[in-house]
Amino acid sequence: MKKSLFLMLVVVMLVGALSLTGCSPAEEPEPSEEPSEEVAEEPAEEFPVIDIRSLNIAGGGAGGSWYLIVAQLSEQLKETMPGVNVSVVEGGAISNVRLVNEGIDLDMGAAALPDVLTALAKKGSFAEDNIDNVKVIMNFAHDFVQFTVKADSNINSIADLSDKVVLPGPNGWGIEALTRNVLEIYGMTYDDIKANGGDISFVSWGEAPSLIKDGHADMVAFKGAFPSANIMEIEATNDAKVLSLDQDKLEEFMATNPGYMPGTIPAGTYKGQSEDALTIAHTSVLFVNGDLSDDVVYVLTKTLYENAEYFSQIEGVVIDENPIEGVDLDVIHPGALRYYEEQGLI
Repeated sequence: MKKSLFLMLVVVMLVGALSLTGCSPAEEPEPSEEPSEEVAEEPAEEFPVIDIRSLNIAGGGAGGSWYLIVAQLSEQLKETMPGVNVSVVEGGAISNVRLVNEGIDLDMGAAALPDVLTALAKKGSFAEDNIDNVKVIMNFAHDFVQFTVKADSNINSIADLSDKVVLPGPNGWGIEALTRNVLEIYGMTYDDIKANGGDISFVSWGEAPSLIKDGHADMVAFKGAFPSANIMEIEATNDAKVLSLDQDKLEEFMATNPGYMPGTIPAGTYKGQSEDALTIAHTSVLFVNGDLSDDVVYVLTKTLYENAEYFSQIEGVVIDENPIEGVDLDVIHPGALRYYEEQGLI
């Protein structure tokens, strides 16, 4: 019996030893590695948590590339800014800059780069404004001014508009200020045109094509990529063409308007476009109120840049590999700079 008890004690001791060996720290590296992998793949590290409830963005006229890019951005932000109510409205370069600067009705907008630079320099249309709180995110398009008439009209130059009905764009839009400037270079003001029997109507781009088609207006000023959806609408019933600027007039315009460059609308772009049209071109930018947090602007920049192929499906939108080329770093928002630094672009 003593021998049996002895054998039982030996068995118990062996089982205990084996149990202790199985629980020793040397056998536990696998479980300890799993939590660190899960933390490394945490989605929150890709997009910072956003502490705003709404974001108001203005593009351009309906049908243009400015409006379409912000409309599609609002859809993408449902994924990268969940819970944020994003509102998109029509707008124009000058009004967008003023309203984004205030930061009350708009947080973000689209404009020609020259308009943003002119605003910050407190010159031109912004001479009486105190614009000091707008910051650029990126270039997103190469835009072309398109002074459009029916192909069968007797209008072949800007000089022929002295007694015509002109649609320069809504008040507060960059295209309206630009058209007024070009007309003055050609020696005519809005009042001169009215005195000669013509007229000026500040209708939206959405209304303009029907006025041209039915003969209630003679020239409309569009700005954006080509071919323009608005001009294509005119061409549903009437061939159209873009007026070419005289070289000396174009040079005079550029001499007093930094940030613009010559552009060409090629022959054949529109049914009535039998010759190349020399015109005004520029890059366009998305910009924000300077008080938007770095995290918000970081997410906006990341969303735009990492979906460049998606946005570039819009006619006229081109988000290049370096979307801040030609933009002074001083006017770029710190949140955007943070992202570009991560990408090795600056």
